[in-house]
Amino acid sequence: AQPLTLDTTLGEARLFLRHVIAAIRVSIPNFGEASSVLISAGIDTPIDTVVSTLVNELATLPRDLLLVLDDYHEISGTPAADAFKVLLDRAPAGFHALVASREEPDLSLARRRERRDLLEIGPEAMRFSAWETADFIRKEGIVLGDGDVAALDRKADGWIAGLQLMSIAMRGHSNPGAVIRSLTGGTRAIAGFFADEVLGRQTPEIQDFLLRSSVLSRLSVDLCDDALAISDSRDKLRIVEASNLFLVRLDDDGVWFKYHPIFAEFLYKRFAEKSRAMDAEAVKTKVCRRAALWCRAQGLLGEAVAYAQEAGDARMAAQVLDAYSERMFAAGDISTLMDATGRLPAAILAEYPSLQLDQVYAHLLRWDFVKAREILATVTAGIAAGRYDLSGDALVRLRAKAHHREAVLGIVNDHRLEAEPLVREWLSNNTHTSLFDVASLRGSLLYVRQDRYDFRGYRQEALEGRALMDEAEALHGRVWQDAIIGPGFFLMGETAQARQLLEEALATARRIGGDPSPLAAMPGLLLADVLYEMDEVDSAAELIDRFQPVASSFGLVEQLIAAYVTRARIAFRKDGPAAAERLMQQGEAVAVSRGFHRLTAHILAERVREALLRGDNDVAERWVRDEVRLESATALSPGGAVGMAVEPLILTRARLARVRGQDQETVGLLRKWVRYTHDRGAMLSFVRFSVALAGVLQLDGNLSEASRVMRAALKEAGRSSFVRSVLDEGPSLYGVVHGSLHGGNELAPFAERLCSAMIAEYGGAI
Repeated sequence: AQPLTLDTTLGEARLFLRHVIAAIRVSIPNFGEASSVLISAGIDTPIDTVVSTLVNELATLPRDLLLVLDDYHEISGTPAADAFKVLLDRAPAGFHALVASREEPDLSLARRRERRDLLEIGPEAMRFSAWETADFIRKEGIVLGDGDVAALDRKADGWIAGLQLMSIAMRGHSNPGAVIRSLTGGTRAIAGFFADEVLGRQTPEIQDFLLRSSVLSRLSVDLCDDALAISDSRDKLRIVEASNLFLVRLDDDGVWFKYHPIFAEFLYKRFAEKSRAMDAEAVKTKVCRRAALWCRAQGLLGEAVAYAQEAGDARMAAQVLDAYSERMFAAGDISTLMDATGRLPAAILAEYPSLQLDQVYAHLLRWDFVKAREILATVTAGIAAGRYDLSGDALVRLRAKAHHREAVLGIVNDHRLEAEPLVREWLSNNTHTSLFDVASLRGSLLYVRQDRYDFRGYRQEALEGRALMDEAEALHGRVWQDAIIGPGFFLMGETAQARQLLEEALATARRIGGDPSPLAAMPGLLLADVLYEMDEVDSAAELIDRFQPVASSFGLVEQLIAAYVTRARIAFRKDGPAAAERLMQQGEAVAVSRGFHRLTAHILAERVREALLRGDNDVAERWVRDEVRLESATALSPGGAVGMAVEPLILTRARLARVRGQDQETVGLLRKWVRYTHDRGAMLSFVRFSVALAGVLQLDGNLSEASRVMRAALKEAGRSSFVRSVLDEGPSLYGVVHGSLHGGNELAPFAERLCSAMIAEYGGAI
């Protein structure tokens, strides 16, 4: 791979990994496509996931790879160093790293020594011997006597950079030995001599160029011209390079350069010393400010912000971020945005409301709803109070942006019905704003309709929404859209299309976000729920186990229901109640920390279901004793503000009724929900409520109606491959399911399959 020279600007992990991939691509074109896309994905992908993806790509290389990192000390203690340490720990056998550092790197060296996985070349090994000093001077074309060589060796003390500095100084003297003899000290004297004699012999123009350009972390012709306010940087850089003044090329095309760190130190110290009268800090500030403006114009955002901060100009850094934050967000560079805004003083950040609203979006994508609400409330209050110096279109755009964030916050934090008016109002008043914002809120309305069990005309709206997101050219937005639409089709009973949509979304998420990643976890876990319902239990478990570890920081509540509740059902059957309860405790912790009431309701319902299957009726009753919503059929009736969060509670009430005995109130409630869901096209819920109603009717001795209700349920279940919603209700339903076999009707094959599965699963309990 191309050697990678590091500096302090590469301390951010994603930027560092992007440069690592670029260095490898010099030798292996197109390497790291998956990890590159992951770095730039429109999500806040954990660095651990990025590194894992990069490791997988390294493992596919047909030959060994050597990555050379120079000046590693420049990123010591940064997130970039942490990422590289993880990369080393997981790297395949064919990956080798050569790390050059002026201090011992924190790379678990003791452990690597013990494993004999490390070759160290320390300071003593790097020190030139007397013979190597003589050989170096000879190759430089400098003629010295043996005594002068010995004197040089003593004074340089094996310091290679010092020898290089002295060789440059001696080239301009007719008596190089006299230069050595004039030095009265060791390496410090060499450094002082170099600063005085070598720089002193350059023209005033070159000296000024060297000193002022030492402020820059890297150099190019255009950057130097702009930052130093000159027009001949190309000629000056050629002179510096031709004079061997420690100018290092950073690319093969000679566009970017940097000074050797030792030389840069000399230059900057000299700059500070010689510029006291003219205020070196003022000169540095001016150069850095101009460099920030140039980098901003070139789209080099990270460097622009770094130069602005180096200039001590936090406001300018905020201006750069404010101008480009939406572009960064669209490009998926959320972490860089958050890191950069996090370094701004609070008082400065408060002056940039649009930038704060981008923080809101980033926080809510991370499910940090408390912080998102806090910032949103501050900005909204500022707009109302006229605190921001905005008017006209700028103020209209800011209000629309705040309104959009408020609507999205309500959708993502599982308050869909409450957020619906905000979504509809925004779509009515802001149809000419960002196409992505419009597409995202159109998807949000589809999500709200699911909560309302309203699937009339859903298919057409869903397809139009997908087309709009495609027009917005937002791949990660398309994953979100399909993660909403896929389950919508599933709830309608269009299981095959739901599966196809989620499989496509998963493939896209893997391509842009890696695998596993929080983005891929969203469609992956939703797909697992579909597969589980179809009784493809092993495939569902495999998906859940893959994505559960990265599922609790990003996405939709439904994926958490799959990750913890569906997985608990599988564990209950295969590993026992204790394993299932551990999973539900994990899910409960997530639900409480995030405020996801729907996840809490599903966990309660599953605990009751499992207790009843074990015959622990008292335990089941204890789980719901303090759950007052189960005591009011009116509060659980369909329509109005009642959303899908009540479904697991109604099914819990039905399960309890099967062991409590006569419960006409529950029968009436279930009949309402059967009609309501059927009329609105919510067929999965229709099946579940019908199965629950048949079970209660059977217990009450109303076998005729129970049989009729079950036949209607099985007709839809067979068409839509809804299997587990019947099987998971337990062995007590065997009789009414078996009754559907009579008469040779079209339900017989599916009913027979269910009966066989019940016998296999519940055995003697039937």
